[in-house]
Amino acid sequence: MMMEGKRLYLPVLGATVGALGFFALLTQAFNVHLALALLAAGLPWGCVLGWALLLKQGRPSGFDIDFCQQLFGRGNFTRMPREQRELAG
Repeated sequence: MMMEGKRLYLPVLGATVGALGFFALLTQAFNVHLALALLAAGLPWGCVLGWALLLKQGRPSGFDIDFCQQLFGRGNFTRMPREQRELAG
């Protein structure tokens, strides 16, 4: 099930609740400095928010998956040496 349209707020809401809980845990239970706890709790929340706003909102279905495959996959990967030579040159 893809997160499209009306349900796109759910991962952001879950990340917000998780970040607030993690921030409270770090500051109250482990006495971590406020700035460090804010950074540690804010990074995952920022990643989820960025995914929702930059890769999902207003984009075609599957855009985020295609974008990540293009960015990290490098395309045309094969283990066969003959095909590697053909792709390289």
